[in-house]
Amino acid sequence: RTNQSYLVEADGQLWVLRINSKNSEVLGIDRQRELIILEQASTAGLAPKLLYCSVEQGLLITEFIDGLHWQVSALNDRDKLSPLTEGLHRIHALEVATSPFDYKQHAENYWQQLIDRDISIPDELSRQRENMLPLFANIPVSNVICHHDPNPRNIIVQSHRLYFLDWEYAAPGWPVLDFAALSSEWNIPVDKLAKSNGIDIEEIKQALDL
Repeated sequence: RTNQSYLVEADGQLWVLRINSKNSEVLGIDRQRELIILEQASTAGLAPKLLYCSVEQGLLITEFIDGLHWQVSALNDRDKLSPLTEGLHRIHALEVATSPFDYKQHAENYWQQLIDRDISIPDELSRQRENMLPLFANIPVSNVICHHDPNPRNIIVQSHRLYFLDWEYAAPGWPVLDFAALSSEWNIPVDKLAKSNGIDIEEIKQALDL
């Protein structure tokens, strides 16, 4: 929905060629920040091998991982949940100096686009926004690298090894949001995630409100 991707065969190997969407900035995507983080994540084996990237040309070429995407129900199995949460902890341990993610600005950027396009906004959505805005002030400042989108489509498994895909919104941020995304996207009970990762239940609930 944001880019065009192609499977390319060259010299007997398969690669993924991504042509970036022309409206990346409108979507709140910082391609330079993505590249900086992706270089480290690829080196750490958390992301597919990075072959080539040009922010100016809007091109990214990465190794094709011929693996499987787990179904949402898969994380009911602790043998699958543990490697995934361990992968997130490894992402959070990456040492990358780059600009942090501004959650409020990101949300307001989308909101302003609705207004600029004169799109009718349901009253319920307006109420949700009003309830959400004060929560941004409570997000702790952090230099921890977060993936920000660990949904089932962005996790691929090959030979019992996990790779994280789509690092477009990765940035220094609030790591609890990654675990809140696991709870929401994979239907994992909050208390189960909190207990196994040493996270306060109320923190995850606060993150889910965002």
